[in-house]
Amino acid sequence: MKKTKIDFEKFEKKALLPFDEVSAIYTIDPISTRLAYFIYKKNIKISPNNITWFRLLVQGPLIFLFLFLAPFLQIRTFYLISAIMLYLVMLSDALDGHLARGADRRSASGGFLDIISDRIVIIIFIASLFSIGMFEQNLFLIYGSTLLFVVKMYNMTVINKVYYFEQDFRDKTVKSGDLFSGLKELDTIGISKVNAFFVKLNKYLKVKRWCQHTGSYERNLITIALPYFLVFFGFDMVAIVLCSLFVILFSYFYISRTRNLIKDYTKKLNKS
Repeated sequence: MKKTKIDFEKFEKKALLPFDEVSAIYTIDPISTRLAYFIYKKNIKISPNNITWFRLLVQGPLIFLFLFLAPFLQIRTFYLISAIMLYLVMLSDALDGHLARGADRRSASGGFLDIISDRIVIIIFIASLFSIGMFEQNLFLIYGSTLLFVVKMYNMTVINKVYYFEQDFRDKTVKSGDLFSGLKELDTIGISKVNAFFVKLNKYLKVKRWCQHTGSYERNLITIALPYFLVFFGFDMVAIVLCSLFVILFSYFYISRTRNLIKDYTKKLNKS
């Protein structure tokens, strides 16, 4: 017996997160939920994991290709193409989750794959800084982004060591989200004040489902897409200054985050 398909309103209610970023609410969710419902309604043989794999194996590498070609061929249009493709990456990032929740197709492997695919955006960010550095022949950006990549890889190594391989660190009284979100380090650059401003702002805007804090979508738009548009439209000096600022801020963030993780982990070991 065929299972009755639910209507779009019920599907959307199941698919959407209770709270989300304002950029996702207005630019991602309206398209993603309809695409997910179309796949579900038409019984198209596409699973949430298929979408995640597509993001990992196709969308990500294509952006890297354009970022590699842009400085060598000196074609500014490649940055515009990369910005469009970044939006498609963000769209597919929402689509797999909407399909999984809306069609009751969630799985442990899907959740793990989604976490892995999210890391590709971090690499795209660093590759973007390096690409723009090469395009502008700016040594600070070239060497700074290279150092940032090394720092980030070490940070991820420490996280893997602490979280995945050291079972005794998994203290149920400590929330993993608090340990690995970097909230402590973000507070040092004033993110909590920005979030407090958003809370006050939404008292007037009254945006439904707005989580009222900065997240990955806004971060991607500011740190990746914005420099693309600046280079494409010829605002080279602004792009260089902005990207240089990103190199300094994110290097500080990842170094502080790694240091604090090692410090907390050492304390944990000493108590055991």
